[in-house]
Amino acid sequence: MEADSTSTQDASSTQVTSTAPVPTPSLPPPPPTPTRFLPLWFNDGNLVLQLGQKWIIKVYRHATETQSTLLKESFENVAAANAVHTPKAAEGMDVDHPVEGAHDDYPICLYPPAGFTDDHLLLMFQYLFPSSFGPNEPKITSSDHLPLMHVAHMYGCAKVFNKAALGYDVARYKSMSPMRRLHLAVQFDMEKWKLLALNELMGLPLFHLTEEHIQLLKSIRRPLDGVPDKNPDDLYGLILRIRTKVLSTRLKLVTASVDIARDASCSLGEHEQCNAAWLLYWSSTFIPTWIGGRVLYESEAVDLLRGPFPLLPMNKACQSTHLKTLQDSGMFTEEGEILTAGTKLAVKYHL
Repeated sequence: MEADSTSTQDASSTQVTSTAPVPTPSLPPPPPTPTRFLPLWFNDGNLVLQLGQKWIIKVYRHATETQSTLLKESFENVAAANAVHTPKAAEGMDVDHPVEGAHDDYPICLYPPAGFTDDHLLLMFQYLFPSSFGPNEPKITSSDHLPLMHVAHMYGCAKVFNKAALGYDVARYKSMSPMRRLHLAVQFDMEKWKLLALNELMGLPLFHLTEEHIQLLKSIRRPLDGVPDKNPDDLYGLILRIRTKVLSTRLKLVTASVDIARDASCSLGEHEQCNAAWLLYWSSTFIPTWIGGRVLYESEAVDLLRGPFPLLPMNKACQSTHLKTLQDSGMFTEEGEILTAGTKLAVKYHL
C-alpha cells in the first residue's frame, strides 16, 4: 500500500502543465507613403492634398476652388478649423489639431469614389491644371472616360466632367444603346443625354426593347403634377404612344405614292415600278433594327432619291416627282415635332 501511494505521488509530481503559446496578433502593414507627383507640385502653391494613399500634390487653392464649388466648401471648412488652432501653434502652445493642407506632413486627404483608383483622382486634378501635362495635353483614353466622369461628378468639377462625357459619347456614339445612355443620364443627372436617349427610344428605326428594358421603363411612373392624366401611367406606355404617332406619320407618306401622277415620259409599267420602289424603300426605313433597318435623316432621304434608287430602277422624271412629294410632305418636320413634344413630356417622368 505504501509502495502504491509513493508511486502515485511520484507520477503526480512528474506531471507538467503545458500551456499553449499565445499567438501575438500581427499588426497590419503601415499604409504606403504617398509619392509627390512632381507635375502637380507647385513650389509656390498654397494647398497640399493627398489623393487616396498613393499621391500627394501641392496646388493653388483659388484655382482649384473656381472649378469646384464642392471642393471650395470642403476647403473652407478645413480653413475654419485651422483658424482656431493656428494662433495657439504660433505661440508655441500644444495643439490637438495640426494645420491641414499647409504642409506635406499634414495634407488634406481626398479619396476616389468606391470602385475607382487614386490614379483616376489624380487625372482629374491634371485636367484642373492642364500645365501638368506638359506641352502636349494627351487625349483621355477610352478606358478613362467613365472613371473620370465618376470622379469629376463626385467632386463637382463640371468642366472636367463635360470633357470626359464628350469623349465617352464620341468614342461610343454608334455602340451606346439608348437604354445605356438613359442609365448614365439618370446616374449623372444629364438633361441633354436624357433627351437624346428618349428620342432614340421613341424614334425610328425602332430600338428592340428586351423584357428587362420593358419592366424597367414600366417602373418609371408619371408624376402627379406636370403631366396630364390623359398620358400613360408609366414611361413604357408613353414611348409606345409616341412610336405609334411617328409610325402613322411615316405610313401616310408611304401610301401617298398611289396618288403621284404619272409623268408623260414614264410608261405605265415604269410608273408601277416606281411606285413599288417607293413603297418598298419607305417601308424598309421603319423596319425594326433587329431585322436590319437603319435610321434615316431627311438629308439622306433626299440624297438617296436623287441618286440610283436602292431597290428598283426609277424613271428619272418620275424620280423627281417622288422627290418633290417627299419635300412637300413635311414628314420629317412633323416627325421631329412629335419626338420633341414626346421627349419633353417623358423627361418629366420620375427618371
